Amino acid sequence: MGDETPRPSTLADLRASGWRSRSIRAEMRANLTRLLASGEDLFPGIVGYDDTVVPEVVHAILAGHDMLFLGEK
Repeated sequence: MGDETPRPSTLADLRASGWRSRSIRAEMRANLTRLLASGEDLFPGIVGYDDTVVPEVVHAILAGHDMLFLGEK
């Protein structure tokens, strides 16, 4: 958020910037890898699942698996 680099305002500017599209799966994996390397909280605000659900979600994201969460409300 302290990034002062101007964002591209046109498609031509975006293409000229060297930006490459990534799949959601690839972006999630890159973000998770960055968080793991920095030691930040992976899922702030999620309490009580550190030893059960969180490791399974981490492994699934890193492996590129599809995930289906049952029992969501």
